[in-house]
Amino acid sequence: MREAARDGIRDGGLRPVPAVALAVVFALALALAFALASVVGLRAAPSGLTAHRGAHQGSSHQPGAARRYIVKLSRPSLALYEGGARGILPPGRDARGKLRLDSPEARAYLAMLDREHLAFRLALARTLPSAVIHWSYRVVFNGVALRAPLGAARVLRRIPGVRAVWSTDRRVFLPVMDVSLPLIGAPAYWEAAGGAGLAGLGQKVAVIDTGIDVDNPMFDPGSASYPAGFPKGATAYTTPKVISARAYFRPDDPVDTDRDTPTPEDHLGHGSHVAGTIAGVEGTVFDLGGYQSQVSGVAPHALLLSYKVFYRAESGMEGASEPELMAAFEDAVSDGADVISNSWGGPDIFG
Repeated sequence: MREAARDGIRDGGLRPVPAVALAVVFALALALAFALASVVGLRAAPSGLTAHRGAHQGSSHQPGAARRYIVKLSRPSLALYEGGARGILPPGRDARGKLRLDSPEARAYLAMLDREHLAFRLALARTLPSAVIHWSYRVVFNGVALRAPLGAARVLRRIPGVRAVWSTDRRVFLPVMDVSLPLIGAPAYWEAAGGAGLAGLGQKVAVIDTGIDVDNPMFDPGSASYPAGFPKGATAYTTPKVISARAYFRPDDPVDTDRDTPTPEDHLGHGSHVAGTIAGVEGTVFDLGGYQSQVSGVAPHALLLSYKVFYRAESGMEGASEPELMAAFEDAVSDGADVISNSWGGPDIFG
C-alpha cells in the first residue's frame, strides 16, 4: 500500500478548495476518450487528496439536523464568462479552445469572483452564522456548497448576489458502466487515427470515479516520463501514465478504514475498469483462469488523471454527492484535462 503525500491533502475543515467550479461538461467515458478532437479545455485546482471531515448528508434527514446546499452566485463562472464585467475581457484560450487560467483576463475575472465570494461569506456570517462552507467553485460553476439548518434555502435565496439554491441531500450518484470496447467500434477509430499506436497520443483523460489502481499492468508507464507540469495532486499515487491523483471525502462521513483508505487508491475497482477501457496499455496480457487474453484500452496512448469521489464510508454509503463531484470537475479542468469521463449516474431530482 502506498503512503499518502501530505502535501497532496486538502482538508475541507482546514483549507478551502481553491476557487474552481462546474460548467458541466459530461464527456461519455468511452467514445469521448477516443474522440480526441473536441474536448473541453477547462482547468482545475492544486493538491491531491481532498479529505473532508464535516457533514454527512445522511444525518440531515433526522429532526433538527442540518442539510447540505449548493448556492449559485449571480455572475457566470470563468468557463461561461463572455465579457461585459467592468471592461474585463473573456478569458484567454489556447489554439484548441482550452481555458488558460494563467491569462491576465482569467486572473482579472477570478479576482472579481473572489470579491463576490467574500461579499457572500460576510452576508452569510451575518444571516446564518451556523452555516459552514465546504467547497467554493469559480471555474466551471460560480458558487459554494455549504451545510446549514433545515429550511435555510429560503434565507439563502434572500442574500444579495444569490441566483439559485438547492439541496444536495436527495440525490446520490453511483458508478455505472454498461458498454465496452467492441461495442463502440474502436478498431475503426484506430484506423482513422493511423493505427492503435497513435490512439490517444497527447490527450489527457480525467476519470472521476473510484480512483485508479496504478499498479495494474493496464497502466504500466513503461519507459515514459511525466509531461511538463506533472505530476499533480497526491504524487505518491501517480506515474507517468496516471499523471494526477486526487480524492474527495464528505464531511462527517469519513472513509471506513477497515475497507478503504483516505487516499486516491481504488478499493472498489470501478474506476480502474473504466480507466483501463479508456486508456489501458495496448496488448496487456491477462491470465483469466488459465486462459491468456490480450486487452487494450480505446485510446491506449492517452494519459490519465484520477479523481476519487466514490469510496466506502463509515455510514456504509459508496456513492458520491454533488459538492464533491463538482470539486472534482473543478480540479480536472484546472489540471488541464482534455476529456472528462463520468461513468456514473443518479436520480433526476432537483430542488
